[in-house]
Amino acid sequence: MRAEIRRISTQLKMTMLYVTHDQQEALSLADRIAVIAHGRVEQLGTPKEIYERPRTRFVAEFIGETNFIDGELEGPVDGDGFGTVRSPLGAIRAHVPPALRSSTSLTLSVRPETIRIGNDGLSSVRGETLIVGRCVESVYLGASAQHIIEVRGTRLKVLEGNPSEHTRVGCDLTLRFPASQVVAVEPS
Repeated sequence: MRAEIRRISTQLKMTMLYVTHDQQEALSLADRIAVIAHGRVEQLGTPKEIYERPRTRFVAEFIGETNFIDGELEGPVDGDGFGTVRSPLGAIRAHVPPALRSSTSLTLSVRPETIRIGNDGLSSVRGETLIVGRCVESVYLGASAQHIIEVRGTRLKVLEGNPSEHTRVGCDLTLRFPASQVVAVEPS
C-alpha cells in the first residue's frame, strides 16, 4: 500500500498530507515530515534529516530507537560542527547543532544500528568512538540480533545485522561508532 500511495502522489504530481504514527510509513512515503508534539512542530525536514539529525529528544525517541548518553561539551566545536563530549562512557565525538554549542551539558543520541561490534583489526578512524562493554542481554532475531551492552554502568542497545553468534551474553565486546552517527539533541 505504501508503494501505491507513493506512486499515485508522484504520477499525479500532487501534494498529499498523510497523518500517521507509523514511523516506517512516514519515512518511506514522505518527501518532508513534520513531527508534532502537543500541537507544536518539533521538527520539519526530510526523512533523512529527521532520522539522522533529530533536533530534540522527543524526535529522536519518536522516530526509531535510540540510545541517550548524557555528557558535557569539552572545548570548541570544529568548523564541520563536531565537538568532543565527556560522558560516563569516555570521550565521544558528536555533531553539535549551532543551538547547543553554548551549552555545557548535552544529551547525545546514538541509533542502535549504527554501533558496530568488534575490533576488526582496524585502528580507530578520526572521530570514531571505541569502547568496551559486557553483553548482559541478547535476543537472536534471525537476520539480526539485539544486544544490551553495559559500559561503565550505562546500558546501550546495539542492533547487529547478520549476527555471527546467536548470543553474546557474558562476552566483553568492543563497540565502534562514527561521530557522523552521534548527534546532540535538545531536551523535550
